[in-house]
Amino acid sequence: MRGLLEAGGIRQEQREERRFMEPILEVKNLCVNYTRREKESFAAVDQVSFCLYPGEVLGIVGESGCGKSTVAR
Repeated sequence: MRGLLEAGGIRQEQREERRFMEPILEVKNLCVNYTRREKESFAAVDQVSFCLYPGEVLGIVGESGCGKSTVAR
């Protein structure tokens, strides 16, 4: 049946149209390090990449402390 959502939640027609559109948000290889009081740093986010196209919605899910809020900032 045409119009049913495919795996990934995007219809085939939308996927084809997206190839010709510019993303409204593009993040490539985002890395964020924080320094603790002891002066040692840790990677809160390491090599995150994604594109957001017009009409799409991005949801960030994961365990507590995995860097969701850091990516959203």
